[in-house]
Amino acid sequence: MGTTWQRRRTVSVTDIDYPGTTFRAQAANFRIPAGGRQIRYVIIHITGGPAMDEGPALNTFRNGPASAHYIVNREGRVTQFVRDAHIANHVDNIASATNRESIGIEHVNPWNAERREHPTDVQYEASARLVAWLCRQYDIPVVHATMRHSPGIRGHIEEQPHSGHSACPNPAWDWDRYITLVQRARSETFDEMISTLARS
Repeated sequence: MGTTWQRRRTVSVTDIDYPGTTFRAQAANFRIPAGGRQIRYVIIHITGGPAMDEGPALNTFRNGPASAHYIVNREGRVTQFVRDAHIANHVDNIASATNRESIGIEHVNPWNAERREHPTDVQYEASARLVAWLCRQYDIPVVHATMRHSPGIRGHIEEQPHSGHSACPNPAWDWDRYITLVQRARSETFDEMISTLARS
């Protein structure tokens, strides 16, 4: 159908971080930090502009310069593009403090003058399970923390308020609903999380 992106449906557990990952694809632009990195917060994005649908968004990450660690599509499937230990280029520039300290998650959700869509129920739920897993792995508090560089979960526009990304992810994103979903998933034990993922 003219698309150039590819995803591996059968993923290797040695090549992913999140056990609920459905697909694996490689982003063009990422960095491997010399001394590791401390992951302190999660940045939520929604796709827009020329990458507002899944195919173009995947092409964008595969070709650069933008990238993200994960993308969650509208059916709730998760693709990993950049390993958690590596730096993705999802806010400002790849050398920014935000990119060094965060995990970036894109969500397929067109929001512009022509299409004002909200995330689907399964998309919210899949994203919440992913973020709950990340919060457990990296000891990130499950709070909507709007102050830049503070531990927690926030949107692109909150982390980079003077950027042109005024609708990323607000106003499409329901923060109260989302944080409740993440808190619920985070309250599960490790074994319960794995069982939930196995059923999804």
